[in-house]
Amino acid sequence: MPYPDWSYHTSPRNPDCSKMMSVYRIQVDECDRLWVLDAGVTDTLTNLQQVCPPKIMAFDLQNDELLFTYVLPAEQVKEDSLHTNIVVDVRDGQCDDAFAYVADVWRNGITVFDMRKFKSWRTTNHLYNPNPLASDYNYQELNFQWSDGVFGMSLAPVHRSGDRMLLFHPMSSFMEFQVPASILRNETVWEGFGLAAKAFQPVGTRGRMGQSSTAGVGKNNVQFFTLVQQSGVGCWDLGKPYNRNNLGVVEKNAQKLTFPNDLKVDREPQQSLWVMSNKLPVFLYDKLDYTQTNFRVLMADARKAIENTVCDPRVPPSLAFDAAQLECELEL
Repeated sequence: MPYPDWSYHTSPRNPDCSKMMSVYRIQVDECDRLWVLDAGVTDTLTNLQQVCPPKIMAFDLQNDELLFTYVLPAEQVKEDSLHTNIVVDVRDGQCDDAFAYVADVWRNGITVFDMRKFKSWRTTNHLYNPNPLASDYNYQELNFQWSDGVFGMSLAPVHRSGDRMLLFHPMSSFMEFQVPASILRNETVWEGFGLAAKAFQPVGTRGRMGQSSTAGVGKNNVQFFTLVQQSGVGCWDLGKPYNRNNLGVVEKNAQKLTFPNDLKVDREPQQSLWVMSNKLPVFLYDKLDYTQTNFRVLMADARKAIENTVCDPRVPPSLAFDAAQLECELEL
């Protein structure tokens, strides 16, 4: 069933750009609002067409009412931009003071939307860029190259200082990075060249074959992330050093988790981890076998998924040397 109903959706053949056409990601915030990111594009990998401007739409989940639509200004959308992910930052229940961070995976930027001011600005940094060494993919018997920039984003808990970190990674990368959200939210910082560059820092590496699409952080301060080349889901306790010795694997399954393309941690009192796998490379470069199950939505109890693993906050961190971390630092 289309949400909220068919009247909110349009076709690229006869587009009504006030409606949804190509939704890439959604996010539910603590104010029970559904934020929808519509990229406005068609024919993504063959002949990208920006049919409608990219936009953010927000719905009240109590009554399915459309609260607002915000169209990204033309000067913030580059040629061949592809807006693929959205993360919403609400603090202390201040529902009118929300910010949204929108990733442009092909033109390597994050657009920041200030809901109170109803305006946005584009942020750039070299750490948004793909790593050429991580741009070669092997999935089943397919080999392909994706130079995908910043994609995965998740928010760390609010620090006692009142700030929080945005954790992020390019799709074509083995690395995790971070930046204080206050840097992104400060529009004046982005009016000058390079003023915010040093605020962006590497967190660590997932090692070879560590490409990840999306990620999410649960209430227990554990980040979950997809492992697209490993048909799995990984985890990290934010209180421990980010290296392979402290990164756990929630599950690997070459059938059920084949190309895990999206991941969410819900907001229920007993949180669940939700993952969608979809065989995207087969759809793009080969042919799906419709006698098989090609699309799956899987769920796991977020607490039980990490119980007694290195991602469990009750388990001490590993202090063993990680050679991949040194290799990563040498590359930087």
